[in-house]
Amino acid sequence: MPMYGQTVHFKSLTTDNGLSQISVNSIFQDENRLVWIGTRDGLNRYDGQNIRIFKLEKNNPNSLFCNNVLQITGNKKGRLFLRCTEGICAFDFRTEQFRVLATGDYGAILYKDELYIARKNEIYIWNDSIGRYEFFYQLLPKGA
Repeated sequence: MPMYGQTVHFKSLTTDNGLSQISVNSIFQDENRLVWIGTRDGLNRYDGQNIRIFKLEKNNPNSLFCNNVLQITGNKKGRLFLRCTEGICAFDFRTEQFRVLATGDYGAILYKDELYIARKNEIYIWNDSIGRYEFFYQLLPKGA
């Protein structure tokens, strides 16, 4: 969407500003205009002034389960979905709790009315009511 008549300011963020790690894997802006930054050392929330870091906390099952955040997407209704090196989790804005959805190696996630999860040549849809993903589509091999 074009931003006519609006002043856009860009500010560089580094570890000096509180970013958990300088290597950024993913950036996502939620419905509250908060910027979420996935790094190799945690999830960072930037509100335009301050950075809050979410990391794995031992003995806390509601914390981030893996600090290497590769991809971030959201449902624009108070939830983020993260693809990490060890799997996929959801974050609830209201409770500020993480929930592991799937463990293992996944290629990509996308939220468009539903959470789509790619693994190898297959695509799945997360079914929140039963707490697991279901097969959606299989991509044909190259040259087929």
